[in-house]
This record gives sequence, C-alpha cells and structure tokens, in this order.
Amino acid sequence: MKIINLIKCEFIKNYNLKNLLIILITLLISTVAISSLWFLFYEGLDDFESRFNDGIAYSQNKYESYEVLDDSFEKEFYLNYYQQRIEMLEKKKTITNYFQECFQDKVLSEINYLENEIFVLEQMIDNFNNPYFKEIDEYEIGIDGDVYNEYQSIIRSNYSDDIDEMKKVKEEKEKVKIAYENIFKENKYYKYIEYLLKTESFSSEYQTFYENVVSQKIADERDYRIISFEQLQQLESYVIYNQTVTNDEFNQDSYLKNQFSNYDNYVKFNEKYLNIVNETIAIIDYSIENNIKHDISFTNLDFFEIEEKELNSKIIVNQIGYLSIIVIILVVLTSGNIITGEHSKKTEKILFTYPVKRWKILLSKFLYLIIHSYIIWFIALILLLLLSGINYGFIDLFTPKLIYSSSGVLEVNYLLYIIKEIFICSIPVISFLAILLLISVISLNTTLTIGISIILAIISPLLWLLIKFKMEFLIYTPFPYFDYGIILNNSSLFLGALKYVDFNNYLGLIISIITIIICYILSNILYIKRDIKN
Repeated sequence: MKIINLIKCEFIKNYNLKNLLIILITLLISTVAISSLWFLFYEGLDDFESRFNDGIAYSQNKYESYEVLDDSFEKEFYLNYYQQRIEMLEKKKTITNYFQECFQDKVLSEINYLENEIFVLEQMIDNFNNPYFKEIDEYEIGIDGDVYNEYQSIIRSNYSDDIDEMKKVKEEKEKVKIAYENIFKENKYYKYIEYLLKTESFSSEYQTFYENVVSQKIADERDYRIISFEQLQQLESYVIYNQTVTNDEFNQDSYLKNQFSNYDNYVKFNEKYLNIVNETIAIIDYSIENNIKHDISFTNLDFFEIEEKELNSKIIVNQIGYLSIIVIILVVLTSGNIITGEHSKKTEKILFTYPVKRWKILLSKFLYLIIHSYIIWFIALILLLLLSGINYGFIDLFTPKLIYSSSGVLEVNYLLYIIKEIFICSIPVISFLAILLLISVISLNTTLTIGISIILAIISPLLWLLIKFKMEFLIYTPFPYFDYGIILNNSSLFLGALKYVDFNNYLGLIISIITIIICYILSNILYIKRDIKN
C-alpha cells in the first residue's frame, strides 16, 4: 500500500498543467504527421502532376516549333499529334493519384494512339496516289528527329496498296476508339476489364481473377482486391527471380559482392528476406481468397518497388511502434528530474526521514516512470485512431488483422493486436527508463541526466546505420532497440543492417530485459547506500 501511495504522490507532483500541455501538443503534432503526411514517404512515390506539367510544356514547345515549318503531311500530323497529347495530359493530370496510375490513364493513352492512327489513315486514304506514303523508308529520319519516327511507324503499320483495306482498318479503329471513350465515360473498372477479356488473352491466373472482377462488378480500381492482386503478382515475381545463387555466381556478381561482405552473409540475409516476402504473399493470398482487407505497408519491402499502393486506417495506426522515441523524450522532459529534482531541492532529506524503506521509494519512482510511459503511449494511440479514422474511415479498425504464424495465416482482433505491439515496443522503452533511473542516481544533476537521456534516445535509430560500418557489437547493447518499431515493421534501417549481422528478433527483447534487471539492481544499491548528506 505504501508503494501505491508513493506512486500517487509522483503523479500528483508531476502531472501539472505544463507537463500535460507538453505531452498533448507533442503527441498531437506527431500523430497528425503520421495520419496526414505518412503517404509522402511511400517508396517510389511519384509527383504525377509535376511530370504531366513537364510533358505539357514539352508538347507545347514542340507544337510551336512545327508551326513555323513548311507545309507537309508530317507537319500536319505532328501539329495534330502534340495538340492531342496536350489535351490527353491535361485530362490525365486530373485523374491520376499519388499511389497508382488508374485504368482511365491507360484508356486515355489508347484513345490518344488510336486518334493518331486514324488521322494518318485519313491522310493516306485522301492522298492514296501520293508516293510519299508508299516510299517511307524504314530508317528514314523524320522532321521530329527520331530514327523510329512515330509518324513513319504508324504509316508502316497501316499502309496498304488496297484503299478499301485501309478504309476497313480505319473503321475498325474508330469502333475501338468509341469503345474506349465509352469506358472512360462510364468510369467502371470492371467494364474496362470486360473489354480486355474480349480482345486480349491472359494467363490462367489473370483470366480467373479478371473474370471475378467482372462478376463482382468491382467498379473502383482502388478497391483493395485489385491492388492486392497486383501486389501479389509482383511479390511472387520477386521470389522467382531472387532465389539464392551459388557461391560461384555470387563471386561473379559485382552488385552482390558490393552489397554483402561475404557469401555466408548473403545467404542468411536472402533466406530471411525471402521468408518475409513469402509470409507477405501468404497474407495477401488469404486476403484475396477470404475478401478481407490486409494492412501491409509496402515501404518496408524496400529492396524492390511495389507499384500499386494503398493507405487505410490500419496502415496508419500500425506506425504506433515508431512513437517509442517520442514517448521516451516526453517521459524525460516531464519526469526526467524524478530523482535529481528532489536532490537539488533538498526534499530527499525529508523523504528519507519517513518510515519507508529506500528500495520502496526507488521502486515507486521506477513504476511511476513505466506507468507514465504507458499513459503517454495510449494517449498517442487514441489520437492516432481518431485521426486515421477521420482521414481514412473507421470501419477498417474493426475488421480482423491478418498475421502469419507457423500454422498459417490467422485472423486476430486488430485493437488487441495493436495493444500487444505497444507492449512489445515498451520493453526496450522500459530498459531506457532503467538506464535513466541509473543515470539519475549516479549524476544527481537534472540537466546532465536529461541531456544524456535525450541524446541516447535520438541516436538510437541511427545506430543501425553504424552496424553497416563494421560495428556489429552494437546489436549486443540495449541502445539500438529503444525504437523497436523499426524491427517490428521491418524498416529499411533494420533490413539494411541484416546484410551485415545475423540477427534474431528476440535478441533485442532479451537484451532489454537483462538491461532492466541490471540497471535497476545497480540503481537500488546506489540509492540505498547513498549518503543523505550528499
């Protein structure tokens, strides 16, 4: 009971308006950044609008350069070509998003190319007896300066000695153009797929999936089922083309030799990484088969590019593990003087005169720091749940989380899963608090304690970079693990370090627990034996 009362005293002493404002403002800024701006950090994120603006400016300059040339069939074509291209890019700029090029983008490209073909066919039909079209040489350089000139290419593909044949081709292309224009207007993804199934052939896997798209009338290409299938194909291709090579093949590959110090490290890394990819494939496959949205973030698989990307509420909330350093810094700023403050204010002399053993006093302070960190973390979780729900919808937060285990893919309660993730990430944080306690007992100086603690917290994620530079011994210290979300989320920092060390995910937790025990025991010994006159 005395320990509980001592913990209450710590809360009364430290939970003032100033500290609460620091906590709330910092967490609000952090969670807003994660929920609203996180998509900017997707691997391979493309600034489509800027790219289209550059294309429009280029096409406009080309159009103006052709206007001053002497009249010719080719000039007429390119004036039309660049005018059509400008109009197409203007439309594309309004429909393409940051995460993938939508099917309408592809439809517009097809319409644009068909318009050019129809234009050239009309020229050839209207000027059928003109030898210009018949005598186009395969390697002739046109006025556009390209060896494989767009205009000449269309002529070679469509020219015929039979004018009726060209008229027939033109009519067919006009029908196709009308079909694509209707698809664009309807803006239904399954309509686009339905047309492709009639006009193209696919592998059995794609054929089956696309037939399901049509039967289920999936209208939005941003539907998670579509994105998941495309992600699945890319991941499976990665597995096929990145199997572990032999020692001789490794020695002949300059890229691999630059990436890994030796063949053994390469084998260990590739096996671990392929395991991560195969587990991801299993989850996505389960997601598609059971019509359950997954929440895998593809920024973690950063050694190859995933073109199709999606954000949902779960993907945002999953970043809660990355707030470890924020939690640590807030604990340090609001309670870093938990021991040194009493020493500097001389209040510890009064405290030591109470009929309470010193080990109980120290234990209450340590337990307060732990409870304080959990309170900060759960405030952050509530804010992140609210902000992600507002931005991306609350429904996903109440659907199952898909995880991979030895028995296969399992469906678990998402909120319970996140609480478990916070608990795992909290173990290294508690080891930090044990170090903070020890520093406080030794230094008895608030500024020094807070300064050292914040430096340790900030450099913690950067230590994974040092591991790449032959400092493998760092994995046997508690310092790289304070931000354990780096490991749980398979971040690029962690995966990069795996190329140089053979690392077990449990190692960090074991070292953290050992650190907690050692630092607390040392703090306890020093605190009990300290001379009260100091």
